[in-house]
Amino acid sequence: YYHRIGNLIWAVGSLIGICLTNEYQPRVIAEGLLPLQAVFPGLDVKLMDSKIKVEPMVHEIRGLRYEPHMVNVTPNSAISGYLQSYKYFHRHSAAIRRMFRFNAALEGS
Repeated sequence: YYHRIGNLIWAVGSLIGICLTNEYQPRVIAEGLLPLQAVFPGLDVKLMDSKIKVEPMVHEIRGLRYEPHMVNVTPNSAISGYLQSYKYFHRHSAAIRRMFRFNAALEGS
């Protein structure tokens, strides 16, 4: 994941924005979040077992752009895609910026 950290940060930030908009708790599969939690300990995202089945599955249609159907999800939806638009999180950017603060060891370097 480290070679794709930028895409991972963007996708998790967008996921958090979508969840905050809908007043849901964001959850991600553990393997995908572990690299980010080491660097950004303030991420308010719960880990989920990859064996848990979630429905419905909501996919990006085109990618690299805002897709309104990605925001209008039901509880327990699984979201798939790069989520590469600021529109997924711009209403919650202050909260998301606080979550993406570097850990103390990196801030001092």
